[in-house]
Amino acid sequence: MPGPTDSKTRPSSLRRWVWNAALLGASCLVGLAVAELAVRSVMPQQALPEWYRDDPDYGRSLKPDFHQRFEFLGARTIDVRTNALGLRDEELPPPGRAAPRILLLGDSFVFGYGIDVAERLDTRLRERYAADGRKVFTINAGVPTWGTVQELKFARAHMDRFDPDSVVLVYCGTDQQNDREFLSGRTNFREDGVVSIPGKAWLRMHSHLYRLALYTTSAWRQGMANRAHTDADNEASIDRQTASALPSDDWARTRALITEFVQHARSARPELKLYLPATAPTDDAIRDP
Repeated sequence: MPGPTDSKTRPSSLRRWVWNAALLGASCLVGLAVAELAVRSVMPQQALPEWYRDDPDYGRSLKPDFHQRFEFLGARTIDVRTNALGLRDEELPPPGRAAPRILLLGDSFVFGYGIDVAERLDTRLRERYAADGRKVFTINAGVPTWGTVQELKFARAHMDRFDPDSVVLVYCGTDQQNDREFLSGRTNFREDGVVSIPGKAWLRMHSHLYRLALYTTSAWRQGMANRAHTDADNEASIDRQTASALPSDDWARTRALITEFVQHARSARPELKLYLPATAPTDDAIRDP
């Protein structure tokens, strides 16, 4: 049987354990608060775009019917609003011929990352036509991080809805790198990340410390994935920002994708026109192929 002192010692030990746990928790909270203030003061972090969603067909896509006022660090705020198809554009009218329809495909350049819709390529295009007394209807299907594979796959899946007279496929020097990553499954997007924790969405929106941790771990995981999947013959020497060192196999795949897309589209729309501008039109390594 317990001795006479055991009943007194046990509550005292429990209180001390609870007190120590509370003190530890409070110390952690104070430490996190100090770290948050330090990051905000010394190394403030960029806001995170919240417009992506998981997509089994494209790795990631834009959330439909979504709105975010996105703040760039120390610069400006842009308004990102998507329609029912998940495009940063107005709602599409029913197919018809009230005006020629131009479909624009591409990545962040077409999406307008960093600018508002009023400053975007498709808006400027409509203004040029209007200055000549002509009206056109544009459909902006730009999605940041997409490559040619995703862009043409999306366009083909929605061709009846878009019903374009012309398609403008804006080529970026990173498109084929994006294609390789998508085809290998490395761009599959998980909005919850590696783990799901309560309040994660709130932390993403409000905590600079959390964003710093997220950026650091994401960069580390991406670096590990790139090293694990690097092909010594093809990828090791590639400049990730240009097409200057892309192997011929990549260009062959891109040409085949475009050719197949045009043939499929013209089977229903024989007069369809395809335009292939580049984000770096003075780069011979892009323009010539």
